[in-house]
Amino acid sequence: TRGRWSECTRHPGHDTGTSKQGLMFTALDVELYPHDCDVVEIPHHNLYLYRMFKNGSSTLRFIAEKNHYRVFKKQEIGQLDTVDVLVRPPRPRYVAGICMFVQTIIRDNPSLDIDTAIWFANRYSFLNRHYLTQFHWLINLARWLDPATKIRFHDWSLLGSITDHDDKIHRVPVDPSWPPKIEACLSEKESWFLLDDILLGLEDQSLTWQQILQIYRKHPHDPLKSFTTAQIVCDVLR
Repeated sequence: TRGRWSECTRHPGHDTGTSKQGLMFTALDVELYPHDCDVVEIPHHNLYLYRMFKNGSSTLRFIAEKNHYRVFKKQEIGQLDTVDVLVRPPRPRYVAGICMFVQTIIRDNPSLDIDTAIWFANRYSFLNRHYLTQFHWLINLARWLDPATKIRFHDWSLLGSITDHDDKIHRVPVDPSWPPKIEACLSEKESWFLLDDILLGLEDQSLTWQQILQIYRKHPHDPLKSFTTAQIVCDVLR
């Protein structure tokens, strides 16, 4: 494993050791496999929830700060026997993620054309973490897990039973015309959505990362074959 990771490019500014956590493949990896991985302990529910964008991430951050819950970061995550993951249907999550992406960039750059921003997000798919697949988020989590750690999958509606907080940040309001423009391109992204459709089938199961990979590798459509870098990362994390 060390040899395979040593062949990869280290991302500037991060750990330059030979550990798998510190090595990167391309400049995009800071976006696809970021170093701000964290898990929030919800003590009264015996949950250790992985914070994932568009899966209640902002709400988890809010309740952790409000209640002084412990947050496990990076290497600390390796101490956990179980990490809980909220899984959301990928297509509505993708639409919501692009809408948030557009809201944010228009808020920060009011002169940008909204249609151009939506076109860019649709054309260069999954280059922003707000609509990056949940499977890719799991790859990043796996970098920090102990091999024996179980990932426990839940429907993302579980968050509503933990808190009634609905975190809203100030953004440009979503125009009703945005979702149809995004949804018109969904059929072009089925290979991406398959990665997360498989995760939906794992709800209520507790599996190690290796067991999850075996499910993907044995799937009749071989969903990893179109994702070269993701497959390389998965191979190294085996």
